[in-house]
Amino acid sequence: MEQKKPHGKPHRKYKKGIVADEARRRRQDHGVDIRRKQRDEALQKRRRNTVQTDATFAAPTDPKLVQHISALVAGLRSSDLNQCRTSIATLRKMVSSEQDPPLQLVVDSGVIPILVQMLGCNQAELIFESAWVLTNITSGTTEQTRSVLQHGALPSMIRLLAHPNPEIVDQVVWALGNIAGDCQDFRDACLQSNLVPALLQLFRQGKPALSITRNAVWTVSNLCRGRPFVDFKTVAGPLLPLLKQLITCTDESIVIDSCWALSHLTLDSDSSAKMDAIMDCGLFDRLLTLLANPNAKIVVPTLRAVGNIVSGEDVYTDHAVSKGVVPILGQLLSHENKRIRKEAAWTLSNISAGTLEQMESIIKCGVSSIMIRRFPLEIYDVKKELLWSFKNATSTCATPHILQFYKEGLMQALSQVLPVFKQSMEELRALLQTLDKMLQAGHALRDTGLCNPVANTAEECGLIDHLETLQYHENQGIYQLASHMLKTHFQADEVEPQDVTLRPAAGPASFAFQTPASSAASFQF
Repeated sequence: MEQKKPHGKPHRKYKKGIVADEARRRRQDHGVDIRRKQRDEALQKRRRNTVQTDATFAAPTDPKLVQHISALVAGLRSSDLNQCRTSIATLRKMVSSEQDPPLQLVVDSGVIPILVQMLGCNQAELIFESAWVLTNITSGTTEQTRSVLQHGALPSMIRLLAHPNPEIVDQVVWALGNIAGDCQDFRDACLQSNLVPALLQLFRQGKPALSITRNAVWTVSNLCRGRPFVDFKTVAGPLLPLLKQLITCTDESIVIDSCWALSHLTLDSDSSAKMDAIMDCGLFDRLLTLLANPNAKIVVPTLRAVGNIVSGEDVYTDHAVSKGVVPILGQLLSHENKRIRKEAAWTLSNISAGTLEQMESIIKCGVSSIMIRRFPLEIYDVKKELLWSFKNATSTCATPHILQFYKEGLMQALSQVLPVFKQSMEELRALLQTLDKMLQAGHALRDTGLCNPVANTAEECGLIDHLETLQYHENQGIYQLASHMLKTHFQADEVEPQDVTLRPAAGPASFAFQTPASSAASFQF
């Protein structure tokens, strides 16, 4: 059996702030990128393979196979119960083969209405076998799944969730998960057919078998996916208490799918009722705990849920910061899984785009120094997320905060990675704007009688050479910004003896700093 997880995270709204429009557009592009990269590894449908047998079947292109399937369909129409059992078992093995199951030939044979009719018979064996065949048909293409729905299988399957035979219930839940995970229309059809109340009833009747629970929570995750977002009153609200219970389970598969369900529900960060309910029921505290789980498959959806919450209104970001999310994100920046590092950096960029207090928490927790240290070393995708964190922070914070970033080595890091972004207009512009903000903060020191150590450090890092090259850039906005920075910050008459006590200590790989005791107080928050 191939385990396939929900994929395709919808566009995530970016936190409102000074650069909200640019950042939101970047997050939409990122969402598309996520869907493309994870399509193969995170499909939302599953096919049940049969147990190993000695049976062999012709290839789907073999003309004899069509005749074989037609004979099986005739057997299913027989009044002989034994012949029906033999035919359905053979058909089940056929569609459960590991390679090239002839799903389309089975659909074309006209057997689906017979299988749907069998779901309502009084023979448990026939119900189970027909549900298995339908499960594997719904694991195929959208059109193959549609053929199952067109013959009225959905209400019959939902009714079978109350069947006393746990194997039948398990198989039906599996098929319903495939249907809900196919597309938005089929998901909505499941919701309109009251699948959520039927699934909740399974847990109200007692603790279901492990296999049923696994398939049920996976189905719930598929029901929570996609847009339009699910209704809070009829879907999200009733599911939250169940998900709170399931994410404390010791079974990792159940926890993973529960976290994916929450990551889908938290995408709707504009729904105050939904977000309030998530916070009020204590789910966020459990999510923070799961971020320390050694299983990356648990951390990834958990981190996405946390990131979605942080990207909402300031009151939810404040709650997350007060619960200690910032230092946890700082630790995840060093995780071996690049997806986790990227998601942690994206979440930090949302915090840095928030209020001054939220941005300050990144400095107070020492996470800003971790971000700066990781910046030149990271892969390109993580670099982009960290860059937007610096861009957002320097767009909202005060001069002392920017000078703190300078002391932690941000000027050197930005100058080092600038060539990496020369082919990406949006990121290159963001990097230059961040450099410009830092140089402006350096000019503010003139009011205290000091020189501009930021400009001198930038010159030592070769920034002037980069800016001179960018004056010939094909993008008008880029070369105008580069020319502006050269004229504003690097005029010849501005070179003065510098106050070395404010500069980062020398060393190719060190960001240690020499700070005089008299000036230390200016960087306390």
